[in-house]
Amino acid sequence: MTTTAKGDVELSRRNRSRGTMRAVAVFDGQDHPLGPYPVQITPDGTGAWVGSNRGTDRTRWIRVVPRTCEETEVDSHSVHDLDTRAQDSPDHPSPLIRRRWSGELLGARYLGERQVIHALGLPLPAYLTLPVGVEPVGLPVVLLVHGGPWRRDHLAFRSRRQLLSLH
Repeated sequence: MTTTAKGDVELSRRNRSRGTMRAVAVFDGQDHPLGPYPVQITPDGTGAWVGSNRGTDRTRWIRVVPRTCEETEVDSHSVHDLDTRAQDSPDHPSPLIRRRWSGELLGARYLGERQVIHALGLPLPAYLTLPVGVEPVGLPVVLLVHGGPWRRDHLAFRSRRQLLSLH
């Protein structure tokens, strides 16, 4: 990405055979003073996921295809903006939630009064802990919602879950 003479931010693609750059998308520099965020290459390498507010007052998530310069909306929220806090604070996770081993897109974080996560219609992985020796019918449910898959991607004993599953 480069900044143009007008102060806009230009996402470019390199033509390897000619050694030249071609603009793929241009973002208003006043709307994106630090540049668009996030910008992440898609797992198949054919595009980029970009946070954009072009044509709206909400930061939403688009896919830019460098070969065709096509922009398509991937996801948006009617009230909240894409959570871009990680752009200037490394304590916050990326707004794009991706499967670690494949890069597959699972959802996005939006920020308003509280954080909202869109799961893109995909099933959300979960663990179910049941009491030993009790038929799993008519049992109460307790949800322990956490910060994402990176907090539960290893098998371990969790005493709170065991305590809650006792009958």
